Amino acid sequence: MPVVDVCLIALFASLHPDYDHLRQLMSELGEDGRPYAGLVNAWFALSSVLLVGFGIGLAALLPRSRVALIGAALFLIWAALGIATAILACDPGCEGKTISGWLHLLLGEIAAAAMLPVPTLIWCTVGRGDARRGFGLLTAVVQLVAVISSIGMAAAAYEAEIADQSLRELAGLFQRVCWAGYYLWIVVMAVRMMRLIRD
Repeated sequence: MPVVDVCLIALFASLHPDYDHLRQLMSELGEDGRPYAGLVNAWFALSSVLLVGFGIGLAALLPRSRVALIGAALFLIWAALGIATAILACDPGCEGKTISGWLHLLLGEIAAAAMLPVPTLIWCTVGRGDARRGFGLLTAVVQLVAVISSIGMAAAAYEAEIADQSLRELAGLFQRVCWAGYYLWIVVMAVRMMRLIRD
């Protein structure tokens, strides 16, 4: 799903010559008034449903502990809110000037906050020895990237500037870096889960 998602976003973006991956959020491909917005939002909803399924599998395979339960629950909240944000399309420019656009942004921010601690929470519950250390290094990198890009997205939302560079012009980049980290983590978790099932 992560690979298909990246390819479809690139495809949908290619249909809009005015779309800029560095500046614009992915949700802007599904904003009101854009051609193919319905297809984009349908894909966003379907991909989030698939993530919910992954979250259910994750919860079923994790060791039984409070930390695992919290991590899996936060992952499921993130994925479920992805469905809601796909239904509530953002307004042009994702500025939150309509009720749907405002809710889209609000739910997206709640989802981002829910997902932020998940990699570390899950790492605390899985594996031992060398495998855990290797997974811990990946988790640390993903977590650091997620925190930095989340701060960047928050600064972009408030139109902060650094050295005369408007961070709003880099909102798309921050979002993609964050999602790339999460997708890498999800793929590694999927491989670990398949090994658990085989063993």
